[in-house]
Amino acid sequence: MAGLGVKVGLARMVDAVRGFGFDDTGLRIPSWVAKSNFDADMSDDQLALSSIGQFDTAATPLQTALVASAVANNGETAQPHLIERPTTSGGMTVETTGRRSYRQAMSPSTAMRLRELMVRAVEDGTGANGAIPGAVVAARPARPAQHGLGNAGTPYAWFIAWRRRWTRRGRR
Repeated sequence: MAGLGVKVGLARMVDAVRGFGFDDTGLRIPSWVAKSNFDADMSDDQLALSSIGQFDTAATPLQTALVASAVANNGETAQPHLIERPTTSGGMTVETTGRRSYRQAMSPSTAMRLRELMVRAVEDGTGANGAIPGAVVAARPARPAQHGLGNAGTPYAWFIAWRRRWTRRGRR
């Protein structure tokens, strides 16, 4: 992955990650959220590290959810929101938050290929612990993320995934 990032080149990598919302200081859910970072001025060795999530790259949990949502939704990320449908104490829906597009992060064909790879990671790879019987689960397991000044803190482990339930009429 590091070599691919360098092969793609800094300008195209920056364009790609911004398509997912990196470096967006205006992202709200509706409150302000921390910005994920991908530097726009790096040497090739720094770009190689950034391409695998190292160097000065930082991604919030919301950012990784946006990446997963783009893969799941034909390359399009939806505008994130906190509450899908508030209800009364009796369970009646008060209102529903409609789906709004945030960005087209990648082509549908790229998203389809990544979906296939992420499903395979759960079915035959390092994401096997994320499998749910009777459901198609796609995931991107990762090694622990750095934490703390000089990576002195306990590393964070993370895992992005989604599942789709299938019926005779298609997905729901």
